[in-house]
Amino acid sequence: MNRVNTILDAYNSADEAERLFLFLSHRDLRDIFMKLDKAQSHQVQDARSTRADRSWINRFFHYCPGFLRS
Repeated sequence: MNRVNTILDAYNSADEAERLFLFLSHRDLRDIFMKLDKAQSHQVQDARSTRADRSWINRFFHYCPGFLRS
């Protein structure tokens, strides 16, 4: 493995403080780091959008659809 792959693997497995340290330490890889963060944030958003909505108001209107209709 070359140096870049080693740094990217360390970045992927790091916590927030270690990621910040790697981001500030390796200027030449900042664009790649930002792309990784953006891709991971999209994965998290996609996972959130597939979960069922659990709020009580949405369940209420789901089970009582004609409640507000006149």
